[in-house]
Amino acid sequence: MHSGTLLKKNIKTECVLLDEINGNDYIDRISKQWSGAIPATLIKKGSYKKLVEKKMNLSELRFHTSQQ
Repeated sequence: MHSGTLLKKNIKTECVLLDEINGNDYIDRISKQWSGAIPATLIKKGSYKKLVEKKMNLSELRFHTSQQ
């Protein structure tokens, strides 16, 4: 989803870019459940944590961000 769409829909997010020569060294640090597949989104809200290893549409993003 394009960042302009996120702004229009008033979805606030923090985006982190991993810019490493060997990103595989960080997979387990990010999430032990992550296979390394891209795209991947890690959603954290309070104690809720969900890793989604696929492209998401807006309704899927809303569903995951509304969970706790």
